[in-house]
Amino acid sequence: MAAATEDRKTSVKRGSLHYHELAADAVVYTGTLVGADANGYAETADAGSAAVLGLATETLSNLNGANGDLGVNVERVRVYLENDGTNPVLQEHVGQQAVVVDNQTVGAPGGAGANAGRIESVDANGVWIDLADLA
Repeated sequence: MAAATEDRKTSVKRGSLHYHELAADAVVYTGTLVGADANGYAETADAGSAAVLGLATETLSNLNGANGDLGVNVERVRVYLENDGTNPVLQEHVGQQAVVVDNQTVGAPGGAGANAGRIESVDANGVWIDLADLA
């Protein structure tokens, strides 16, 4: 599955809210994973993110902006995400840390990418991830 390029309706169980300054030229979409770049600024999460910060509660564009010109609110919640087709999360991975593939997809532990949270359950349509348990 390709990265989302628009708002996404994402099933969540509510958690804590955090504010992070947005990276220059970053765009984040409601209901997608937000990562941190190498300098600690928020960006759309992908396999190159230094860390996963949480789930975006709003859509923001800092195109043509400098680091920190805008800030995004993210939640540390339980969230239902897409499962990677190349390195999928399996039942045997429950309880382990998934890795971020893109802003709406997670993969099996040990793959490339920052930890995306603890795997709670997996089914044929996706994966429940606990973003409150980011290691």
